[in-house]
Amino acid sequence: MPLLPAFIPSRDFLQTVLPGLIPAKPSLTHVVASYNRIGTRRYARPVEIVRENELTTLLFPELTLGRIQSDVIRAVESESDPSAPMIATVYVGVRLFVEMMQLVMFLLESRPDARIVAIACPCITIDQEAMIRRGVQAGKIVVAAWCDCGGSLMTRDIRRAVAKNWTPAEADVQISPLSPESSVDLGA
Repeated sequence: MPLLPAFIPSRDFLQTVLPGLIPAKPSLTHVVASYNRIGTRRYARPVEIVRENELTTLLFPELTLGRIQSDVIRAVESESDPSAPMIATVYVGVRLFVEMMQLVMFLLESRPDARIVAIACPCITIDQEAMIRRGVQAGKIVVAAWCDCGGSLMTRDIRRAVAKNWTPAEADVQISPLSPESSVDLGA
């Protein structure tokens, strides 16, 4: 993938970058974490797990400091398939910036292959923006994108786009050569 600028606009991210981040594999885990809402809906549970066609989506809306440590860590370890690639969308806003960046580091420790997408609104400080840029330059964060203030609409849109654009690839199939005894009519 070509080197991208540290922060890209949300529309460019959704239309051109995100489809390229979605691997063609038999299964996929998508983590969406924010200390704000994901979309406009209120979730009944602190962790919403959605399984559709080998796509497991772990939604963590309205995270609090304690839930970052307990709910996210426990659910990622118990509900995601370690053999499935992971995309993690993390809203790193101004209010719980340090804690959400710590979540990014936890995800990378538990799943070094995770593709981390950091989204942030223009409310973050220059120092916070610089920290995200360093994460991109170091390869810890695959891409950073600007979003709406609070990230609610962007987290929803990314969740929908991953579900829409991901198609399970067939598992690797081993094809053995035909033996001379095989009688296959190739319709010459």
